[in-house]
Formats: sequence, C-alpha cells, structure tokens
Amino acid sequence: MNIVSHHHHSCEAASSKIQQFFAEFHISQILRSCNAYKLRGFAVMAIFLVTFEAVFQRRSFYQRKKDAPESIPFERDTFYRFLNSCAIHWRKFTLLLGTAVIQRTLRR
Repeated sequence: MNIVSHHHHSCEAASSKIQQFFAEFHISQILRSCNAYKLRGFAVMAIFLVTFEAVFQRRSFYQRKKDAPESIPFERDTFYRFLNSCAIHWRKFTLLLGTAVIQRTLRR
C-alpha cells in the first residue's frame, strides 16, 4: 500500500511540474501557432498534457488508461488522432519550443 501512495504522489508532483512548464513557456500559444486547434470534443491542452505526462512517467497511453481509466477522460482514438494529425506542424512546434527554452536559459 505504501508503494502505491508513493507512486501516486510522485505522479502528482510530476504533473504539477509539467503544468508549471506549460505556463512558463506558453505551450498553448505555441500549439495554436502550429495549427493545433480543438475541432470537437476535448481541449488540445488536455490531450497534449496527457501526451507529455506519458513520456515522463514512462508509461504508454494504453497502460495509463488501463490502470486509471478515470484519469484520462478521452479514448485511444482521440489521443492517436491528435498525434497523427497532418494539420499540426510538429516540427514547427519543436523549433518554437526549443527557441523559447534557449532564450529563457540565455536570459538567466
């Protein structure tokens, strides 16, 4: 029981750090400039947050959905449709985010 609660607290801490990173580097604005818009259903930031958290928690979308289905409000199709969208310019996103991080580092 102690392991589960420790893992849960570390996931919450990671999630708050990720949300702080999103706010600091204006991820929503960068996504918007890369043509990532909500067409219907769930907000782009909600889907992207789950994507980002999956990377740092080292767990796949499937595993996270299987372990805690209430933590992810959308289904697998929504997740993969977002990642595979040809309308979103992912290279531009990477470039803009990298530029923002480097500029922040140089200012410090």
